[in-house]
Amino acid sequence: MARLIGFLEAVHFYFHAHALRDPSLTSGPAVILRDGKVLDCSPDLDAAGALSRPNPAYLRIAYPDLREVAFDADACASPYEALWAQVVPDAVAVEPLDCAQGFFEPVRAPSLDVLRDQISAFRDRARTATAGLEVRIGLAPSRMLARVAAHGEHIVLPGREHAFLERAPLEWLPIDGRSRGELVALGVKRIAGLAQLPRGTLFHHLKPDVARRILTMLQGRDASHVDSLYPSPHLEERLGSLEVLDEAGILTSLSGACVRLFTRLQCRRRWPRALALVVEPFFGSPVRAEGEMVRPPARADDLSRRFTVLLRGLWHGEELSALSLFADDLQSFSPGQYGLGFSTDPAGLTMLEQVMDALRERYGDRALLRADHLPDHRRWAEQLLS
Repeated sequence: MARLIGFLEAVHFYFHAHALRDPSLTSGPAVILRDGKVLDCSPDLDAAGALSRPNPAYLRIAYPDLREVAFDADACASPYEALWAQVVPDAVAVEPLDCAQGFFEPVRAPSLDVLRDQISAFRDRARTATAGLEVRIGLAPSRMLARVAAHGEHIVLPGREHAFLERAPLEWLPIDGRSRGELVALGVKRIAGLAQLPRGTLFHHLKPDVARRILTMLQGRDASHVDSLYPSPHLEERLGSLEVLDEAGILTSLSGACVRLFTRLQCRRRWPRALALVVEPFFGSPVRAEGEMVRPPARADDLSRRFTVLLRGLWHGEELSALSLFADDLQSFSPGQYGLGFSTDPAGLTMLEQVMDALRERYGDRALLRADHLPDHRRWAEQLLS
């Protein structure tokens, strides 16, 4: 499939994050305020149209039992990590705009059905990881179009942009209510109808930067990309309290750290081109060694061997207080043909059996058979000549 850009919006993220810390917020109407402005509200208020007039003074009159909660960044930190960590395994790049919304570039799927399955699986993971948070996702060839598509949770394929915009209501555009009302008064009901307005009229009713992004989208000239802003560009595993260990114990601890590091890399679907090891002696200053990898590690042992080489160059038997392992310059795994284990290697054979079992479970017991289990047929040429 062609490259697509995704836009993710977590519905009522800020209310949900604060309600996790204070569950009593779910018992009545509540708003989250930041700098005196309504940042988010409880779902019942949203359903009643409160966000169409996000004025705290109006809401206090309309809802006498309204609870007002000041925005707390600490309350959002854990849900933020839980949400966006679910995006990383299926994305080439992730660019959060804030806690609740952002762009991502999904790993290219072989078909539309596979892509839909990936998005559905992500929604389930996000709901589980965040204790019930719902997300809206739109996919399209450009950023602005993906943002519009998220309102209806559409996947807009290249070449279908205009057809989609002819059906998309004006309410899906990320513009304020006043501007939307003025455009509706001009007779515009669908987003594609904005292309019929004079450019001066569009700039008169919208903020200049918003008008430019909309024009770019309507003209199909949005060639924007997703900046890789999340997660951190490197991974670290730190080992402390090593002064009580002998050489064998330190190497065992190093091997365990490599297993954890390899698991984290697999979850992100990344591999490191650069490695670094920082050794902190019990007496003396920390020392650092760096190395590189020319191909993705196939197993944790590959990382362990590289870090052991770095350790041998820095450590000469003195007491250690800590070790820090760094995986940097993370790269995406390129598509390729991976071995299924047609060998006498026990680990490879186990992998092959797991693949075969998964195929049989999905497609039936006779979906996949070894060649030596098939009936003894003569070659087609022999059959034709006989």
